[in-house]
Amino acid sequence: MQLQVKKLYKLIRTKPEQAISPLVELITKYPQVPVLYNYLKASYDATGQSEKSEDLLEQLYRQYPDYLFAKTQYAFRCLRQGALEQIPAIFQNKFDLKVLYPNRNVFHISEFTAFTGLMALYHQSINDSCTAKQHYWRLKKMAPQHKLTAVIQSQIYPSIFHQLISYFDEYLNQQCYYKMF
Repeated sequence: MQLQVKKLYKLIRTKPEQAISPLVELITKYPQVPVLYNYLKASYDATGQSEKSEDLLEQLYRQYPDYLFAKTQYAFRCLRQGALEQIPAIFQNKFDLKVLYPNRNVFHISEFTAFTGLMALYHQSINDSCTAKQHYWRLKKMAPQHKLTAVIQSQIYPSIFHQLISYFDEYLNQQCYYKMF
């Protein structure tokens, strides 16, 4: 099965529509393997089947609440939906991988990236920029070329151009405000 899963992982990246049927078959045969659900969700996302993806995420999180990717994907959804108050509960108020999983000493880079990226965005969203920056710098050190690293950098350290736009926008809004009174 391991070789088959590796092939499906590559297929998800190149021809995700072709990965769906074999993944459904594998899930039927091996329903206790959460990574299969994760790959099927990725295939649904890549093929624009967002409703199936969301339904599968609910199922994955309910069935495997301790599976890190179920937690991070569910928390990313909460972040997108503005349900920030749910995120601490998802992680039992543990915002460090080693604290969350004390019996593990090694994490795959994808686990680290998903968790640390989420934590940076979450803390930035709750205006805890100090913690957000700590997570960002850990991510930058371990995965400097990752897309999520760039997204977080743009959120935490917006470019000078964006800072100027924000400044002038705020200035113009103040001018409009003063003209009203």
